[in-house]
Amino acid sequence: AGPCRVRGRSYAGAMPATRPSADTAGAPAQTGAAAVLAGLRVALHVAFAVLLAVGLGRALADLSRTGAPAPAVLALTGCTALLAGVYLAGTLVERRRWGRGEDVGRGPALLWLALVLALWGLLVAQHRDFAWVAFPLFFVALHVVARTARTATARRIAGPVLVAAMAAVVVAGMAAGVDEGVRPAAVIGPLVGAAVAVVLSGAYRALHQESERQRDVAEQLRAAQAELARTQHRAGVGEERERLAREIHDTLTQGLASIVLVSRAAQDALDAQDPALARTRMETVRTTAAENLDESRRFVRDLRATGGASL
Repeated sequence: AGPCRVRGRSYAGAMPATRPSADTAGAPAQTGAAAVLAGLRVALHVAFAVLLAVGLGRALADLSRTGAPAPAVLALTGCTALLAGVYLAGTLVERRRWGRGEDVGRGPALLWLALVLALWGLLVAQHRDFAWVAFPLFFVALHVVARTARTATARRIAGPVLVAAMAAVVVAGMAAGVDEGVRPAAVIGPLVGAAVAVVLSGAYRALHQESERQRDVAEQLRAAQAELARTQHRAGVGEERERLAREIHDTLTQGLASIVLVSRAAQDALDAQDPALARTRMETVRTTAAENLDESRRFVRDLRATGGASL
């Protein structure tokens, strides 16, 4: 089964995946912690598949050597295929729900885990080499219990208790069919594996939480940077408007005021029947108007060059 990703809670896969960022298209590359978590999930799924296949191969070899009937071989193969199918189906269903932004739910997660463990127990009862599949299933069980427990106390107790029970199944499976009795290694090995799984599962959850915090901080930082850019843009727009207002006041407004005053003076000269003075003043009006026209065109060119048309 491929690595299982989730939003919010993750049940069907062995471990929770880091959530995707809000903007997937523009999201940066995975952080180091997220890459480590993804690698661990893949390794866990691969370990489950490999150990299940090895157990089936050894079991079929023993059945062939002892001349077991065909129904027994078919039953063993069918149970193995069913366990693989249930495990794979859980990861695929969760992946599909994650894609729709939905949660798997507490009930379906616990039902899936119970079915996986029941099928595994049946396989261990048929052949002891299936007991080794327990080691990846330790992490699966701890993860599902941690995500579905209603209280922190239940999470701290239920997970280790379930793993201890699985270790007992492993010991019983290893002891089955052994005439000389259970060797110490057959007991110590599963117990050590269970303890290591509990410790590593806690470390994984801590790493996952830290990765989630880093992701949240990165999203907050990107939002703050975007807000700062918008604020700076608004401030720049305001400054540009003030600059244009000052330039218009200092040039165009004063020039237009001069035109009004000089044109009135020209009118007074005409009323006084002084055409020479009127022409002089009208020439001043024409020159001032031409200068203001050139200045207004310069403003338009500057606005277009700097993108000021958006002001």
